[in-house]
Amino acid sequence: MATEKDTNKKFNNKEIIHDFGIDEANIENKAIESRIRELSIAGAGTRSIIKLGDNVLRAKTRVVNYFGHRLWTLLDDMKLTTLKSDGVGLAAPQIAILKKIVVIMFRGEEFELINPVISNEIGESIAPEGCLSVPSSMNCYVKRPYKLTLSYQDRYGKRHEGEFDNYLARIICHEVDHLNGILFIDRKCPPPEEESRKDPV
Repeated sequence: MATEKDTNKKFNNKEIIHDFGIDEANIENKAIESRIRELSIAGAGTRSIIKLGDNVLRAKTRVVNYFGHRLWTLLDDMKLTTLKSDGVGLAAPQIAILKKIVVIMFRGEEFELINPVISNEIGESIAPEGCLSVPSSMNCYVKRPYKLTLSYQDRYGKRHEGEFDNYLARIICHEVDHLNGILFIDRKCPPPEEESRKDPV
């Protein structure tokens, strides 16, 4: 999934882009640069991101049963690819690997989600989305649950369950959709009523 800033370029949605101050943004940028260096030094590489029109993005993925060095290398490569692409999330099908694997890199937090399953969706939120596999000209509003429960495995196969809300819940939904051959543009919806009443810029 594209960053909030890139996602909102089409909509001039300053409310979402600027929900933290310039100093915080600068600190985050430095942290991202530092993490890129760490991953690169550790031997991670970048992968080519599949673009809209490739049938791989519409394929269903398979459950991961192997938890070892090949998976760990893939996860590190996916994280580096996400950061270098100025994204916040990446699903394995976006690099032509049909496995149920997602990485999320959001505001200093890293999540490696293997075989993720969403349950217990609560509320709803409508906001713009973008994707590293789709041209930014196609960014659109998408309705997602405001809060959800997620069960998943980590890189060692250990099972976890947690609750996520707000923008992080949106990223999770976006990436898990990729594992089922669904793109955010398939879920396009009208903007929230207050947005639709605004004068065009």
